[in-house]
Amino acid sequence: MAQTPRYSEKSTAQHDRNLMTTSRRFAKYLSDQGLAKSTIYVYIGYLKAAIRTVGTGSLTGYLDGDIAATTRASAYTAIKHWAEFTSDEDLLAELNHPTLRKSLKGRGKRASKVTRPMTGDELDAFLKTLERTKGRSPEWVWPCVTILLRLGLRARVDLCRLRRAEITEGLRSGRLQLETKGGRMRAVPISPAKEAFSELLRTGKWETVAEAIVGIDDPKRAYEEIYKAVKGLAKAAGIDHKEVHPHRLRHTAAHRLWEKTKDILKVRDFLGHAHVATTERYLRGDRTDEIGADLEDMYDR
Repeated sequence: MAQTPRYSEKSTAQHDRNLMTTSRRFAKYLSDQGLAKSTIYVYIGYLKAAIRTVGTGSLTGYLDGDIAATTRASAYTAIKHWAEFTSDEDLLAELNHPTLRKSLKGRGKRASKVTRPMTGDELDAFLKTLERTKGRSPEWVWPCVTILLRLGLRARVDLCRLRRAEITEGLRSGRLQLETKGGRMRAVPISPAKEAFSELLRTGKWETVAEAIVGIDDPKRAYEEIYKAVKGLAKAAGIDHKEVHPHRLRHTAAHRLWEKTKDILKVRDFLGHAHVATTERYLRGDRTDEIGADLEDMYDR
């Protein structure tokens, strides 16, 4: 884990302000990973114990060790990738900061909203609108959104961080190698999005997809641009754009694969989940129509 100086040569007051700001971001980041409030508290507790146990300077090694094989791996990896602190003491101060505890207070009281995949009509309208952007400026829109729809990638974690060399190798081998949030490697067949990746490579000279989108290697800014593009496409397609975002494309891809195969293990491997329970949440969606149809013929003989 790269150690990026963040607090050196700053006053105590400035240090406290930085901790307050990053504590809020830290809480939001963990929440964005899909962790409930109670789970976040548990993982923070584990991390505090790890820091106190292994001592300064060795936390990264501890996280890369046997702990990676446990069910806590995804949260540990998320924390490790996000938290670029000068020392373990700074990270511990962050975890102990009252602003973080206040940010977490009250989280998890409501059931998390399940992202609904696009219906067939919504997807048809979205795809028609997307097709009209092919070859138009900005040139990255058609390939990037097509890749998200066809391969079910996470926009920021997977797509924006992809390097040109990885895409080129994937086109050669037929498989795209991706790292999951839990730190495992998974292979994704590249053929469904082969044309989109080839088109993206032709958009200019860049080293990462984020750079192809915003000109610099900044996945966060690149994600924001993808987010706006997906919203714009949904609005142009006549879909309620408030309900459409990049991650909904991942849910849609998962649901379409499930409808085709009825094999949850295939969907799990496609999404790169460590546990089927996570995949089940993706497939929950809004199934009111299906239930209604089932009820109608439930007692038919």
